Amino acid sequence: PLTQYMAEKLVDLANITVITNSIQVFDILRKNSRFILFLTGGVLRSSSLMLVGPTAENTLKDMRADMLFLTATGVSFNFGISHTTVSEVTMKQAMIRSAREVILLADSTCFGQESVMQVAPLRSVQTIITDDALVASMRLQLNQLGIRVIIT
Repeated sequence: PLTQYMAEKLVDLANITVITNSIQVFDILRKNSRFILFLTGGVLRSSSLMLVGPTAENTLKDMRADMLFLTATGVSFNFGISHTTVSEVTMKQAMIRSAREVILLADSTCFGQESVMQVAPLRSVQTIITDDALVASMRLQLNQLGIRVIIT
């Protein structure tokens, strides 16, 4: 998944603090002793290896992250950022409230899709990192909304 890819890109950095609810991300980053790692706690969703629920959400209330790397299953201009699992949606919303900057990691297949539940309006995102299959017209519309698009 995209979060694992992002964690692998961060693994060689130094002196950063990471707050995560992902067991997979934690497992990748724990190998670098120069990181300060916070694992939110919570109930494990074994299908996604994510920690969710009130315990995880409450952990974030007293924390502030400079950057949030967020994933979702749907991104549309009308419905915004959306996802399929209720417990993950509420966790993503708590993460957005705790972050200064929201960076959405979404492959091009997510665009134009609307999943079951809205996570947040698209205006909550400052940057989108996606693949080069994102159509140019979509890129232009996102830029016009003030969202920076990075193609990898």
